[in-house]
Amino acid sequence: MASLDPLFRTLAEASEDAIVLADGVGRIRYANAAMARLFGFTREQLERGELGMLRASWRPGGEAEPVEYRRADGTAFLAHTAAATLRDERGRVVGRGATIRPIAAAAPEPAPYVTAGEMETRRRDNLLSALERTGFKITGKDGAAALLGLAPSTLRSQMRALGIERPR
Repeated sequence: MASLDPLFRTLAEASEDAIVLADGVGRIRYANAAMARLFGFTREQLERGELGMLRASWRPGGEAEPVEYRRADGTAFLAHTAAATLRDERGRVVGRGATIRPIAAAAPEPAPYVTAGEMETRRRDNLLSALERTGFKITGKDGAAALLGLAPSTLRSQMRALGIERPR
């Protein structure tokens, strides 16, 4: 692959997107600073490596496609990739190039909330479950209070508040 034009190198270094150029057999010949930051390799490691070390499927074309990549530490991430086959003035394939932009991880869904009534029902069901599991034994290391991580007096108080009685 011919040496890079200084104007291209200046533009590539200013880019926040990762940019990589490889020769016709997949050896990386150029990686900008954003590429090194994104993948966690040094630029020297990248420029001595091959596209395969990034575990990406490289396809020619201009469409930005989500691709799964692997960082130096082994963690995976998705990125939009715009890849192109590079040709010389005679039309011969001389390499491949790509810009890579990570896809931001979606924010986690907020935890569902429950109403006060639902919370009381859940608490009642939880206490009943522990009491039934222990045969309504409250104290001791195999009692419901120990199972729930409560003091026996606290369990009795909650049973009264929720109207839970020992079956006769």
